[in-house]
Amino acid sequence: MFDFSFWELAIVLMVALVVVGPDKLPVLAAKLGRWVGKVKQMLTAVRSDIEQELKSAELKEMLEQQQNEISQLRNILKDAQQSTHNEIRDIAGEQSAMSKAVDTAVTQVAPQPNEASISSAESSAESTNSIHSSPTEEKS
Repeated sequence: MFDFSFWELAIVLMVALVVVGPDKLPVLAAKLGRWVGKVKQMLTAVRSDIEQELKSAELKEMLEQQQNEISQLRNILKDAQQSTHNEIRDIAGEQSAMSKAVDTAVTQVAPQPNEASISSAESSAESTNSIHSSPTEEKS
């Protein structure tokens, strides 16, 4: 921090020795050492506080970014749900249209029963019944 050479420090010590005297110089050096220690502790505390504030600011920024990403993902999910519902609705509409078309086609293709076909079906059913009933009568 401060750039002192050896000679500059030696001159400061000699002036302090002359001004303070040899008796009080060790006491003054001890006080000066305590002050320097307190200043270092204060600087360390301030530095750590600043670093914590920077970290908290970074964390807040990261949290905001994550919340933005979450909202974007929610929007994507809502869009996907909406498109899925639209597709399902379209498919259901197509299915109902197809079932109506199939019903229409079946009614158009299926022959209408008339009286001649009904009477011939009844006579064939009666002859089938008489054939099946004969062997049972013979056994009894």
